[in-house]
Amino acid sequence: MARTVHDASLGSRTARADLDPSGQPYYRNLEPGLLHLGYRKPKRGAGKWLARVYVGDGDYRHYPIGVADDLADADNKLFFSFKQAQECARKILRERAGGGVGTVADAVAAYLKYLEDESRSAASVKNVRHTLEAHVIPELGGIELAKLTSETLKDWFIALSRKPARVRTRKGQPPRHRTHSDDPDHKRARRVSANRARASLVAALNHAFIAGHIGSDLA
Repeated sequence: MARTVHDASLGSRTARADLDPSGQPYYRNLEPGLLHLGYRKPKRGAGKWLARVYVGDGDYRHYPIGVADDLADADNKLFFSFKQAQECARKILRERAGGGVGTVADAVAAYLKYLEDESRSAASVKNVRHTLEAHVIPELGGIELAKLTSETLKDWFIALSRKPARVRTRKGQPPRHRTHSDDPDHKRARRVSANRARASLVAALNHAFIAGHIGSDLA
């Protein structure tokens, strides 16, 4: 279950009562780069919740959620508390993503596209792509996200941290590795490389979970 975000300005009807009426919603970031919860404060009456979902190329799409519990008790049908509005916003994000179950390779591809859409530097995206394609896709790419386990990830990381460093090869040629070495510096370098690959994989899996492609982020 996704965590509940707290906000001093939007979290209670008392706090929202102190906000100035505005034609533009007050936004709270729920999922960085993907989802915001908006609250539109009118001059009179109760405010309204809306979800703002990032759709790429710098654009957002807005979805109405319902009336805030400013004047009536929340019932999660017509009137929504701040917490309930968050749950609705995340549901909208998952429905928009399609909720499909793919593979680790699909999650990696979607994450790399997200980085490109976010206008990250070409060099940064290239480095992440190389790390994922070299260390993640060959071993984990074909596994369905729904069947990915913490044990599988742990075994993959241990094996990767012990594997000798790769030797640069020409494009299209199979990967080659250096001969095994007990040199402490070599071991430290492999650990750093493995940690980098794990961090990139975790980022890709978290992105897939937020988009609704993974039912649980336990693994």
